[in-house]
Amino acid sequence: MNRRLIATTIVAVLARTAVAFACGGNGGDSDGSSGSSSGSSSSSSDGGGYISSSSSTTEAPACYDPSSVTGYRTCSHFGSGWAIPEALPAIAIELSTWGAQVNLSDIDVHGTMSHSSGSDYRYRVVGNDLGQQAPAVGGKLRLLGHRRSFYAGLEGGMAGVVLDATQQQMATTDGMTTLTTNVDALTTLGAVVGVDHSLGRISIGAEAMIGGQALILTTTSVRGACETSSRHWVGRAAVEGRVRADAWVTPWLTLGAYAGRDVVSGQSGLGLSLGGHLRAFDGGR
Repeated sequence: MNRRLIATTIVAVLARTAVAFACGGNGGDSDGSSGSSSGSSSSSSDGGGYISSSSSTTEAPACYDPSSVTGYRTCSHFGSGWAIPEALPAIAIELSTWGAQVNLSDIDVHGTMSHSSGSDYRYRVVGNDLGQQAPAVGGKLRLLGHRRSFYAGLEGGMAGVVLDATQQQMATTDGMTTLTTNVDALTTLGAVVGVDHSLGRISIGAEAMIGGQALILTTTSVRGACETSSRHWVGRAAVEGRVRADAWVTPWLTLGAYAGRDVVSGQSGLGLSLGGHLRAFDGGR
């Protein structure tokens, strides 16, 4: 009798285990208490039948990959935004002190001076009246774009001309009148193209500035208490070849120097510059 009871019990346990496996269980009790799952489950048994129901929740992944190609994801790598400065253009802004030996030989200005007394007269001022050359000192601003060993951009500058005023005695119908001429300033504007080569922290190169210059003159006539002035602009083309050298103080700051000569006027010049660069080493390292 006992053997039959034991055999019946074993058969019943085996049958119950087979049913559990068939329903997705793991061989434990029908309520799933001895198994593991990603969510929660419940089961019930009624009259030898077996009913099981389960529910689970899954959170969206941090990165969703819609493609089978590795790396095409909607999320970004940690710290990917830190590389923003590398996307900046290789643009440099330079401020420089500038000195030049200005050629005055091509100056030729003229006009008419009028005074309230009616003593009008015509005048003319040429380079020989002022001298052949005069020094000028001022500043320049340059905006350059760099690509590998080449660069190009624009520059503009203004310098004061160091020259004593020139006086002339002009004959009028009722006596002599003094005409004074001042060379006030030299302005320049043009395009720059150049090449450079890096030697460690030092960069050497050659460039050309192609543009124009203008000398600004003021003529003043004094007749008793009456003073009349006139301003003149003397323009000329400029094609200046230069050699230069720059030292990288930091990856974004340079100190430089250049010397050059204008092939049109024969004017020579030199300068010292301080440059700020948006991209480290202009992207060349």
